[in-house]
Amino acid sequence: PIRGVDWRTDEAEARACGALPVLDHVQTFDHLPGATADIGLVLATTARPRDCTIPVYTPREAIELAAETISRGARVALLFGSEKNGLTSDELREAHAIVTVPTEPGFSSLNLAQAVLLLAYEWRTASEHALAASDVVSATKADASADGRITNALFEFWERALWTNRFFGASGDTEQEHLRAAAAMGKLRALILRARPTSGEVGLLHGALSNLFEPKRSMKPRDDL
Repeated sequence: PIRGVDWRTDEAEARACGALPVLDHVQTFDHLPGATADIGLVLATTARPRDCTIPVYTPREAIELAAETISRGARVALLFGSEKNGLTSDELREAHAIVTVPTEPGFSSLNLAQAVLLLAYEWRTASEHALAASDVVSATKADASADGRITNALFEFWERALWTNRFFGASGDTEQEHLRAAAAMGKLRALILRARPTSGEVGLLHGALSNLFEPKRSMKPRDDL
């Protein structure tokens, strides 16, 4: 839910059918990046876009991926759009992968309740299998999938550095340059999120880029490379 929107209504509690503890733990946010800041894997539920550049999974495949990610110490989020409009392009850019339910091509849309039910069922089934196997994998913080806070910090630094170095254009304030920047950063974001890097890997990339864009003055370039 969006912060400031009155969602906890009598109708919402009635439709919860007794699951009030779930509603009690609901958090609200001003925007999606804030909600995914501590999430290592964001799975967006939608029909596959034509220009999709990130992996696409069935619900079962997605939940298997989610379970593996959680076993490495990261948190996972399932992203659903509104009943009326689904997910926007900007919201999809926050996702590491897409979850699509195989349906008849001419009738690809599901309502929100159906999508939630399918994912919840797959998660319940996977959880029961995991408990039966009692297979718990420990992971260090560096081994866990990088969450939104870490990856967004990387992308923000990367974009600032590219603007500073006039990668998108000389003036830095034309509409064409901003469109070029949005397109380029969208592709870079998809490239990195598609790889599902760990926190340690994102930290390494951030440090390497920082060193390239802001080299230490005391260091002399090597001439033997």
